[in-house]
Amino acid sequence: MQLEDAYLSYLSRNTYSQKYVTKNKIMAGTTVQLKMDNNAKGYSIMHHNTIIGRTSKKFTHMLKHSVSRNYTIADCEIEYVAKWFCKETEQFNDIFLCRIMLIKE
Repeated sequence: MQLEDAYLSYLSRNTYSQKYVTKNKIMAGTTVQLKMDNNAKGYSIMHHNTIIGRTSKKFTHMLKHSVSRNYTIADCEIEYVAKWFCKETEQFNDIFLCRIMLIKE
């Protein structure tokens, strides 16, 4: 995952997730899960059943394409944690970039 693959302003729009991320100090190497949202518009990056990020539309489309070709998500862990300044809220947010392992079924 690259920075363009993440929904950058997710944490600035979700106060509960902001507090969870601040409290838990999530770092590179942490195992997370990718789950399709209820409305199927994107994948949520989950840490202990709390959404800490989301994928961009472009990356979601690419991942859905892989899944439609019989690939499954085998493993997902945070590779990088980037800081992004949100102009709307005037605060820095953590952006979690994941290493995603896909396997062919």
